[in-house]
Amino acid sequence: MGIEELRRINSDIVHEDGSIDSFDRQLIDLSSGVYNVRNPMIVSPESKTIAYAGGLDELKPIVINVSTVIKLREKHQLGYSFVSRINEMLDKSYLAFDSLVQDTSRIFLLDEVGEIQKKPVIAICRYDKNIKMIEVHEITSIYERNDFQEFMRRTFEENKTFYCNDKTKASIKSHAGLQLPREIIDALSIIDYSGSFNKSQIKEIASQGLQLPLDVLSPYTDNISSAIQNQEEKNELHSTSGEVTKASIESSADLQLSQETTDAFSKVDYSKASSKSQIEDTTSVELEVIETQQEVVMPVEEDVIIEDSNSSLLENVSMEDDGIDFD
Repeated sequence: MGIEELRRINSDIVHEDGSIDSFDRQLIDLSSGVYNVRNPMIVSPESKTIAYAGGLDELKPIVINVSTVIKLREKHQLGYSFVSRINEMLDKSYLAFDSLVQDTSRIFLLDEVGEIQKKPVIAICRYDKNIKMIEVHEITSIYERNDFQEFMRRTFEENKTFYCNDKTKASIKSHAGLQLPREIIDALSIIDYSGSFNKSQIKEIASQGLQLPLDVLSPYTDNISSAIQNQEEKNELHSTSGEVTKASIESSADLQLSQETTDAFSKVDYSKASSKSQIEDTTSVELEVIETQQEVVMPVEEDVIIEDSNSSLLENVSMEDDGIDFD
């Protein structure tokens, strides 16, 4: 953001030499009673710290209203020393997601736990705010989130979009005390901790029995079913993933592969390729052995019931807001 645009937002903190008062300096002036409370506070002149969340414009400044800073101190018990680190905390954020109640707000999971309740801390950012005809990103609230797992699960069930970055994998694995819902952890592992996802995308991938990054699948999601069917018809559905395949399948109880594929893996060496024709040959040999041993094999009829693994887990959860106040 240029100096002139920043001066239009708050001329008091932009000096003739082009220098800008830091956010710390603005907070000191506020606590000293010399800050003009009618002007918003500029947290940062740009938004690189939050740009990963759906491609937010990194050239926009991040601002916060004085009334919000006061609310954070009086309602959420977050002092000026904590608030002064907003941009630093946003820079360490490793997961963001769309708001349940405000279409133009995104919620950032900070790399922090609260000092009082030791709960995860979230920040809400509104990205459609205009101040004197200048587009800005506005921090509307920061607070410790109770019922954090339920809040995240409900957001996922509502098909809201989640955003992750290069810090996501390391941060989640290093925070043993932060228990994300299983749905979110599974989704993150499927997309390889990069990009964005929602429930519909994850359900589509899981229904195909595939675990590939969304960046790879997205251009082809409409053709996945036909492609797999064609591979099966041409006897070209191979597996060459070795011991990784075996370990992954045995450890992923929630991964629903087709019965044909599961049977194929059980009949061949996991370290070698397999095709439909090979499996049919293996099956025919097994039947010949059974016939020579003169064993009578009785057919067993079973009712196979396939349940939707993505059915709603939250039918009785009441709706709540995100704690967003637009002052």
